[in-house]
Amino acid sequence: MEHDQAAAGSLHSSEPIARRAARSLVGSKSLWTAILVTVLGAVSWGYAAFTRPTPAAANLTPPAASLAERSAAAPVGEIPPSERLIDKSAPHTVRYGLSFIAAFVVAFFVKKFIKSVLLIAGLLVSAIAALKYFGLFEYDWNAAQQQVEQGVELAKQESGRIAKVVSDYLPSSIAGGLGAVFGARRG
Repeated sequence: MEHDQAAAGSLHSSEPIARRAARSLVGSKSLWTAILVTVLGAVSWGYAAFTRPTPAAANLTPPAASLAERSAAAPVGEIPPSERLIDKSAPHTVRYGLSFIAAFVVAFFVKKFIKSVLLIAGLLVSAIAALKYFGLFEYDWNAAQQQVEQGVELAKQESGRIAKVVSDYLPSSIAGGLGAVFGARRG
């Protein structure tokens, strides 16, 4: 019995603080992982830029008179330089990381905003309903319903435009989508 009360007391005293810290933006492990990957990608990109091999001087041979002289003058076993893996992967790593971070932060704050708006709207509707119930306020609900429907249509149109802009600017839709999912879950 005492153990249950102690557990309940400790649960009530420290749990909400721990939950709030875990639910904050900076408490997200996936966000910090994306930041780390992005920074490592940027460092790799810089390293690749500074260590890129210079193209070898072209082996220019004077025009030979015959085919035999040209084939003898050509270097044997030389492979043309190709692009290194780090030159290809580092920019993509940065783009994917930035896409994830941007989508995460946007989804996090959009969810916070939606929660706030819904709370305020719920309180407002409750207050209007209570005032109408007690006969202190008369309101035309049909006009309100038309206004809400117009607002919903406008929100649908604008969200489609915003989605297009975001998808145009996010280089990686998969990383951006994952970031949005993780950000919305966190928010």
